[in-house]
Formats: sequence, C-alpha cells, structure tokens
Amino acid sequence: MLYQLSKRVLPGIIVALLLMTVPVYAVGKFKVSNYGAGSQIWFEAEDFDERDPADESSFALSDQPGAFGRSISSINGNDGESMIRYTFNISKVGGSGGTWYFWGRVINPNNNSDFMLVDGHPGDQVPFTLPVSGLASGQRIFEQSDLGIDWVWAPTEGSAGEEAHTKMLQDGENTMYVLNRESGAIWDVLMWTDDPAYVPTDADYENATVPSLGATTVPNPVDGAKDLPRDVVLSWAPGEYALAINGHRVYFSEVFDDVNDGIGGVTQSANSYAPSQRLDFGTTYYWRVDEVNGPPDNTVFEGIIWSFTTEPLAYAIENITATASK
Repeated sequence: MLYQLSKRVLPGIIVALLLMTVPVYAVGKFKVSNYGAGSQIWFEAEDFDERDPADESSFALSDQPGAFGRSISSINGNDGESMIRYTFNISKVGGSGGTWYFWGRVINPNNNSDFMLVDGHPGDQVPFTLPVSGLASGQRIFEQSDLGIDWVWAPTEGSAGEEAHTKMLQDGENTMYVLNRESGAIWDVLMWTDDPAYVPTDADYENATVPSLGATTVPNPVDGAKDLPRDVVLSWAPGEYALAINGHRVYFSEVFDDVNDGIGGVTQSANSYAPSQRLDFGTTYYWRVDEVNGPPDNTVFEGIIWSFTTEPLAYAIENITATASK
C-alpha cells in the first residue's frame, strides 16, 4: 500500500518542483546605462519573449538596412488582433517604480501606429485575450509624420502619440504589450528611461553596457562624473547572484593602484557606500565593487573601476567687466 501511494505521490512532487524551477519568460538580452540624470534599459525588438500569433502574419522579423540587429515589421492592420510582448526588469538598471518614458528606434514614413499597454499602468487593462477592443488613441505609439525613410527615435518633439510613451512602471519586472493597429511601422531598438529630459541616440545605445549576471552595473555617480559634492554617496545595481548578507566588497581610494590591486576593501550588504570622511576638493577618486556569490562556490565577480572628481574649492568667474562709478 505504501509503495502504491509513493508511486502516485512522487510524480506529483516532481511536477511541482518542475513548475517551481521553470524560469519566467523575459527579455534575455538587454543593455543598461546612466545617461543624463537617470537610468535607461535597452533591448532590441527581435528579443521579444512572446508574440501571438507566433508566426510572421502580424509582427514579422525583418532585415532592414541600418538596424542594429534584426527588426520587427508591423504588417497586420486589424486593430488588436495580434500582440507582441516584452518583460523587462528595471532593477537591473538600478531603477525603481514610478514614471518612466518609452522610446523606440523606428522607421515610419506614413504616420502608422500601434498600441502599447503596460502591466500596472492606470487605464491599461492587462492581461487579456485576443482580439482586444476598446483601445484608446492615447495608447498609440510609433505615430510619426513626414519623417522620411531613415531611422529615428520616437517620439520626436511635438509628435502625435507622445503621451502614450509615458507610463507608470513598478519595482522589478514589468511587462509591455504592443498590439497591432495598422501596418507600416518598422522598429529596431526599444528603450525605457526614468529621465523625462533624456533623448536617446544611436551612439548611446552602442555605448550602453551589457550587464553580467554576476557583476555590478549602473554606477551612481556615473563613471567620469565631475564637480560632485564632497559628501557624495555611491550606489550601484547589484549582480544577480550576490549574497544577501555581505555580498558586496567595496574598494575606494584616490590612488588608482590601491583600487586596482584590491587593497583595503569593505564588505557589506547594502548596495550603496558613503565614504567615512568628507572628501577633498578637486580630487579624483576611484572605486570598484566586487560581488561575492553564494554557496557552494562563493565565486567573486570582480567589478570594473569607476571614477569621479569632486567639486573645486572655487569656481573661476569669467567675462566680468568692472567700471568706476561717476
């Protein structure tokens, strides 16, 4: 009897374990950056985690000249009958929940548009079953006019559909859904940022960082920053496998070789670091953060060296002409 019971229970346990360990679908390849006054996460259009239908009938892979990889062509003009999905994690870029702004590198000479819905954004009702009806004009993206046949970053200033590019994201993972509206748009790279003033460029995408799962990314302040206050607090996006307790080893000095050689590190749990003493004026400091992996191997992922320069003691005042009073 016990043997028969174990035969019935064991498969159920195996299935449960499999369900627990199956990874959640998400965009696997992405880049991160800290341009301007905020954070950015970038991914290429062909790296979606799902499309429905899964064939080329609505959102087709294409090889458009000038694309960074493959591109996506919207080729079905039936509103809300097809969908493509991207799940991404803003914590990988050091971001947190709040208002974020969406940009796309697109070709769209004929003012074509598609819809975008985002999990958690007010008014965006997801998840859903296709076809979707009742989509609003304010949810239209990639809508441009008279921009020719070259790649552009949308939305451009004053373009239609600009409001749809502003969404509320939540901490950690977020999912965006692009639904077809009409054919004609071609998209290459997608980007989210929490800086409302930041405008992406091709060079910024090329220079963004491909994060290692084990290493730290997204330094704050950004590498090479200048004129920083003497009480600056350093922070970073932690590696995927860092220990919850004492998983970060911080090296900080105005001597490059000390940081490069790993001298005088501080081990801690927080992914931020405040120097113990007020920094000197007009001095360049170097820092790196190594991530300590968990058992059984306790691998140490060595970070790259970042630097910043503090504010000067005084600022020069130029182009001032003094005249004597009469």
